[in-house]
Order: sequence, then C-alpha cells, then structure tokens
Amino acid sequence: MKEELLIYNTVENNLHSETPEPNFIPDIQDIMKGADSMTIDVVYAMIRKYQITENPDAIDPPYGSKYLKKGLKIELGNLPPKLLCMLHTFLTKYYKREE
Repeated sequence: MKEELLIYNTVENNLHSETPEPNFIPDIQDIMKGADSMTIDVVYAMIRKYQITENPDAIDPPYGSKYLKKGLKIELGNLPPKLLCMLHTFLTKYYKREE
C-alpha cells in the first residue's frame, strides 16, 4: 500500500521550479530555527517520502543526515534540487510560524 502525505502531494503539484535559488538553504535554516516539533516532523516526513519514492531501498538517515543527541541534523546541501525546492515552498508558503 502506498503511503500518502497530503502536504507533500500539494507542494509537489504546486511546485513552480525544480531549480533552487541561492537563498533557499539560508531561508530554510532560518525558518527551521523557530519551527515547532510538528513542523520538523513534517519536514522529515517529506524528506523520507521523497527519498523512498526515488529509491525504495533507501536507508535512514536520509541524504547524509546524522542522528545527534539533540535530534537529526539534516544536511541541506546534500538534498536533491527538487526536494530542496519542495521544502522551501512548504516552509515559505504553507507553514505559518506563530509570532
């Protein structure tokens, strides 16, 4: 049975480009610093969904990420361009940070 992640499908279907801009990694890092645990879980789920979709035999942690005592360190520079665009789109258009 194929697992569905609705926000993943929404972001993928509304993606305007698969080529990241130079500001995408700093933007993602800035937003993630203030993100709640639910948002962090969604970002991780999107990364795993993309990884498993591209390679069903993929291992965890994804794309050279590392498990640390305080959580998972995601190596944004190792993410595929399309996935980086998807995360940027999710975090800048769909995620609303509580002020």
